[in-house]
Amino acid sequence: MGRAGWGVQGQGDRAEVDEAEAVRTMHRALDLGVNFFDTAPNYGNRESERMFGKALKGRRDRCFIATKCGHFFSMERNFVKDHTPALSAQSIDDSLRTIGIDTIDLIQIHSAPLEVVQRGEALEVLKRAQAAGKVRFIGVTTDDADDAAVCRAALADGGYDTLQVTYNVLHRVLATEGVLAEAARKGVGIIVKSPLGTGAFTYKHASLPEARKAEGERIARLEALAGGGTVAQLALRYILSNAHVSTIIAGTKRVAHVEENAGTGDGKGLSEEMVRKVEAAVG
Repeated sequence: MGRAGWGVQGQGDRAEVDEAEAVRTMHRALDLGVNFFDTAPNYGNRESERMFGKALKGRRDRCFIATKCGHFFSMERNFVKDHTPALSAQSIDDSLRTIGIDTIDLIQIHSAPLEVVQRGEALEVLKRAQAAGKVRFIGVTTDDADDAAVCRAALADGGYDTLQVTYNVLHRVLATEGVLAEAARKGVGIIVKSPLGTGAFTYKHASLPEARKAEGERIARLEALAGGGTVAQLALRYILSNAHVSTIIAGTKRVAHVEENAGTGDGKGLSEEMVRKVEAAVG
């Protein structure tokens, strides 16, 4: 996954997405050189996977498709977290059918608890799917609560090709604790999720809920450093300035957002001095 391999992420658990606009957004992303697309079974109860398949049909050779297993909706539409081998294997087959592809480029254990990584049962299922030609690469995604521990366990195991983690201007612990550098040394790709802090680095930072007010105030300090761009663009360039990052996935449902985000993937990262200024501004 090259550093120019910008990503588009599915719309989480939200099903209120205009399909025609979503397809236009993905087509525009491809036109702009975006080639990494990330989704999951629980994103709209597989609606995100279905729309990805529709939008990318006939364009398969131009994109890298990643999905996950472990989070899904039951027949009764109840949200379920289940990383057992049987359901993981079934989830892969269901994703292949829903997206309409023969091989998943990257399958990831969704928000893997530490004990799931340590036991290794889920990984063995993914390895069997890999041997059968159903998936090419294997990864794990983390929750913020124990992300460093999960990453270290996955790196120690040696069976994972990628780690999908939260890393942004406000959430730098994986960089400061050396996890990203260790992954790079071991040839493990780093996929950055929530690069814009679930919208906090966009215009929304001025109207965040009370519980996130302090976060919004820290982000507002970046406006003076954004120059002619936006705070969101500055935040994305900050992440891309870390050589250990492989690609970024920024969830979006508008063509204009893709155009703004993709514009920062031109290889022009921040200078070391600017990186220091950004970090000092937010504390």
